[in-house]
Amino acid sequence: MKRKFFALIMAAVLCLGMSTTAFAAVNDSPEAPNGSPEAGGDPTFTERVYSNAEIAAGGGYLEEIADEDMQREILDRIDGEHERLAEYTYSYTYTYTDPVTGQEYTGTHTVRPYAGYFFAFDVQGVESGQVTVHLNDQGDFMVSDFVNYLVSVSHYNVKTNEWEVMDDFAVIDENGNVTFAFESYSPVLLSVLYTETEDVADDENFTILETTYDPVQTLTSEPPAGNGGNGGQGGNGSGDNGAGLQNGGTANGTTTGAGTAQTQTTAPKTGDSNLGQIILLAGAAAVCGAFFTRKKEA
Repeated sequence: MKRKFFALIMAAVLCLGMSTTAFAAVNDSPEAPNGSPEAGGDPTFTERVYSNAEIAAGGGYLEEIADEDMQREILDRIDGEHERLAEYTYSYTYTYTDPVTGQEYTGTHTVRPYAGYFFAFDVQGVESGQVTVHLNDQGDFMVSDFVNYLVSVSHYNVKTNEWEVMDDFAVIDENGNVTFAFESYSPVLLSVLYTETEDVADDENFTILETTYDPVQTLTSEPPAGNGGNGGQGGNGSGDNGAGLQNGGTANGTTTGAGTAQTQTTAPKTGDSNLGQIILLAGAAAVCGAFFTRKKEA
């Protein structure tokens, strides 16, 4: 009986010694794209609104709309844009020749503008004035198919929490560029219409802001250049006296050190054994073995 008990203890020690310790893997992958379910965004936003654009002339830069509340605000604005455009109508004259009789007919057709594609982004670095952006192909939208087409431009004023609409319609030029103008900037929505400039050339309700490569604009003031300061305190002091870079995103020009050390305990990989635990169990087994041996000899 004693031999069986001793064998059972040794088998348990061997089983524990063969066991492995599993830890959660560290996620070094980049953040999920804006609007994807992994990032917690609204998939409907990415399906309906494009963002593949950049500054084409002048200063400033564009950022994608990542805030979910603003994404929903833009989606609501798209519905409101369809209602607003319903107030605009234009007419054109057409001529039709009957292929049988050869008789010619002339008539007038009334059209309501309709927006088929939407671009949204946050304009940064520009306080007021004109901004010229370049639209790129994305999804079903091909820039070459919409040269000389009108664009309705809206801007969300974060101070008043209201949408502002540019009085003029913008136009996509032959290079895929669009110019718009506002007295302040934050999120901007471009609604590309299925309406060409020639369709409304004689309609006074459609005033057009032509694309310019020399936009008149007021850029936001940049904080004064700092001396970089000392690097931040690292986890083990290794970040002291770092090179230091100015954080231009802060209004007061606060500087942050580039030498700041970011310490993080690396999780052990699967397969790393707890050696101390194994030695402890082996020692306990040895003591038990010695005890039973002495008792048998006695």
